[in-house]
Amino acid sequence: MRAALVIGSLPPRRRIVVTLVLMFLAGAAIPALIGGKEALIAARQLNAIHVAALLAIMVVVWHLNILRVAALLRSSGHHLGYWSILRIYMATEFVSKTTPAGSGAPVAATIFLARHHVAVQTSLAIFAITAIMDVISLLLVLGIFIMAGAIFTSTQGTALALSVLLVAMISIITIVRLTITNLRCIGVLLDPLMRLLHLSHRQRRKMLRATLKLQKALTTLSQLSLKETILVWGASIAYWLLFLSTMHVVIYILGGEIPWSESGAIQLAAMGIGHMTLLPGGLGGTEISAGLMLTSKLGALLAGSSILIWRAFTLYLYLITGGLLFFSLLMEKKNGQA
Repeated sequence: MRAALVIGSLPPRRRIVVTLVLMFLAGAAIPALIGGKEALIAARQLNAIHVAALLAIMVVVWHLNILRVAALLRSSGHHLGYWSILRIYMATEFVSKTTPAGSGAPVAATIFLARHHVAVQTSLAIFAITAIMDVISLLLVLGIFIMAGAIFTSTQGTALALSVLLVAMISIITIVRLTITNLRCIGVLLDPLMRLLHLSHRQRRKMLRATLKLQKALTTLSQLSLKETILVWGASIAYWLLFLSTMHVVIYILGGEIPWSESGAIQLAAMGIGHMTLLPGGLGGTEISAGLMLTSKLGALLAGSSILIWRAFTLYLYLITGGLLFFSLLMEKKNGQA
């Protein structure tokens, strides 16, 4: 109670920072609650080689994403350097992990790319296309898991979560595809929304004009050359295959045994459930759902230590590296204004 009063008395910005820090600390404590103190001891089994291997996986994952962002930027006529794209990408990932369901990521990407004279509609179009590619790539990876027998050999909860994700992703692809390619569909979707918001005729025209610019940017970016298309889609599929193998590598390092497809299915389901909680980084929902699915396979001790290490590399590493680059970009802006 006293802690809540102290937080409430802080200035708004500090209150947000303190609340986020406490939330992430609570999220980190969940695996320890699942596996007990022994989970922390088991996590210490990692040696320098193990840490280096997991870091290498994450670095490759980051660069696969950077590769496709760079290709999409080139197709729109913008040639940013490697360091610029890396900083923007990691800073955007930091914002994604610290806002509800990653809602702040498009805004952050738009602001940071605007410094390099990338138009707002182009930034949003790039973000939308990468999101669509992620959904389609996940469908392909999900198909691989199904063919490998992951759903049929894993728990009922995993199968249900993956089924919900499958239906949701197919629905998203259908809606977005119709929106991009059909101008009439755009008008049908926007008209009731604008009426609900009680926008004036001028505001409606402005909103429709901005939407049409976004649609044009999406169409332009969709017309990649064959070489660029193979590069972008290859990077997208490789990204998800490698990222969804992280949990399997961690379990293997700790001495556990679980099929790759099954661990990947569990990781995907846990991430989806965490995303649905609308909490930053999927806190709570991801750890608890992963714990429920892994405990029956590995036992509480190994499940808790595996989740602790897995989240350390797939969440907290992003917060540290992305946070440093995010604040460096902010300081750069302040120095430029000074």
